[in-house]
Amino acid sequence: MLALLLLACADDKNADLDTSTEPALCAGGPDITLVSPAEGATYAWGDDVPLEAEMVSAVGDVVETLWAVEGDVVLIGATGSWEATMAGPLLVRVQGEDRCGLRQKDVHITVTGGPPDTGPPDTGADDTGDTGDTADTDTGGDTDTGGDTGGDTGTPPSEASVATFGAAEGIPTAAWSGLSVGPDGAVWAAGDGGLVRLDPTAGTARVYGVADGLYDATPTAVLAAADGTVWIGHAGTVDQQGEQVSVATDGALTLLQVLNHTESSEITSVYRLAEQPYGVGIGDVWMGTNEGLCLYDVDVPRFSEHAHPTHPHGNSSGVGFTDEGDVWNGDAYQLSRWRYSNDGDLSPSADLFETVATWPVSIGEPVSISDLTVDGGSVWLASSLYGVARVDVGGEVGTSTVDLFVEPATATAVRADGLGNVWIGTSTGLYRWDGATMNVVTGDWLPADGVQQIAVDTLVDPPAVWLGTSAGLVRVVGIPG
Repeated sequence: MLALLLLACADDKNADLDTSTEPALCAGGPDITLVSPAEGATYAWGDDVPLEAEMVSAVGDVVETLWAVEGDVVLIGATGSWEATMAGPLLVRVQGEDRCGLRQKDVHITVTGGPPDTGPPDTGADDTGDTGDTADTDTGGDTDTGGDTGGDTGTPPSEASVATFGAAEGIPTAAWSGLSVGPDGAVWAAGDGGLVRLDPTAGTARVYGVADGLYDATPTAVLAAADGTVWIGHAGTVDQQGEQVSVATDGALTLLQVLNHTESSEITSVYRLAEQPYGVGIGDVWMGTNEGLCLYDVDVPRFSEHAHPTHPHGNSSGVGFTDEGDVWNGDAYQLSRWRYSNDGDLSPSADLFETVATWPVSIGEPVSISDLTVDGGSVWLASSLYGVARVDVGGEVGTSTVDLFVEPATATAVRADGLGNVWIGTSTGLYRWDGATMNVVTGDWLPADGVQQIAVDTLVDPPAVWLGTSAGLVRVVGIPG
């Protein structure tokens, strides 16, 4: 996967450029002459397809060039080649941008054939002499090595297990704004107490701050990515909105790159970080900011900014992905559904598929979406003003349906656990939707001021639900009373 990024939202960025001194020169972007490939050319699978374009900028700036095949970036630069690894009639697009604007040209080619069959040869050895013995089909026992520690039934245990990690483990009393579980089982929390890493097996925690390489000591978002790196978000600055770090075996952080949306002074804060779990955009990191969605495409690699629905919009604290590849953005005023024709494309050509009406409010009245989760074909929304809504996603505009829940009346966090349960944190407690009924979760382990953040560890069986509370971090396995 490589995403056609269209050079980071030309409408918003170019609006800030001062071209008043050279109006005759700024006529919409650079001149493009497409040299190769030729229109209608045919190649075989595995061929090197030459890519060559000539870019001329009237304002004398260096022109940035992107090549894409069917929306996937295959080259950055004016000249190079692409190994044909897609078959059929294909659209090849070259784009160039100078400080006056962006232009593109398209050409259509055809790639015949397909990838070679690299599977092991079928020798037929198992097809002779075995006349129905089915007992020997399972010769290796349980070969599931993906972190399955609870058996293969996929059902929760008959009794719930609750463990609280707090001051005794070194976790500060804090208001949590982000919670994430890494591939190693470590739990990361971001809030006004700093950035915390909890090792639940050892029962120890470490708190990180400015001395450890963070931009500030009160991060607003955290993502423990599948590759083992950690993304941290900050708020309130145009200089740096976060960082990506690696974690050494001794817990020390190493800065990999700074998250800094320099192309627009409008973006100052990151409130949510989410990793795309599947599809052509797998591994991409999406960011809910004070100005809609931003993206880090891991394959290019590059940052892109920013897309938001029709005004008004506000802080984006809900980011999620449905199976068809749509990206959902829940902000202060609305829920929007983006159907990107090119994975990661945050340019003006990216399609705002629809804005879904959730709670019945007037246009411009806040709905204050505080979190978002996807459960199968449904998007669940948490709102600090209106509680919980479930959007059952339709395939076409206007076909999604919305269910509103009377209880809970307010919500701060929402997560699906993959077992049919949706967990909802509120300022006064915890709720669980079991597929038919909204249940209040009780227990003296829950603090009086409720649950601020929720994360789910899906690498254990059954999944563990983690709660961020003012008293610390709580792990729940099964269904407590």
